[in-house]
Amino acid sequence: MPIDIPGIWKKSCVKNRQKVFDKISLLIDAMNREVLGYLGIKFEKREAYAVDYVSELLTMYKETTGLDETSFSFPDVAIEKAFDKNNTKNCMNIWNV
Repeated sequence: MPIDIPGIWKKSCVKNRQKVFDKISLLIDAMNREVLGYLGIKFEKREAYAVDYVSELLTMYKETTGLDETSFSFPDVAIEKAFDKNNTKNCMNIWNV
C-alpha cells in the first residue's frame, strides 16, 4: 500500500493549526501585557494569522523595543526549523489563510 505523503502532510498541518494559533495568540497577549503596554502600543489579535502578518508584528516589535536578535543563540536545530518561513507558508496555504 503506497503512502499518501500529501494527505499525511495536510492532516498534520490541520491537526496542529489550533495549537499554533493558540501559541501565537498567547505570545501576542504576553507582548502586549509585558512590554508594549508600557509603551502605549497594542498588537491586534486575529481569528487567523497569515505568515506576512506575523512577520510584520515581529519586525514592528523589534523596531519598537530595540530587540537585538544577534544576542540570542539557538542551541537546537529543531528550534530554527520550527521558525522556517517556508514550512509555515506550506501549512498556511493548506489552511487557506
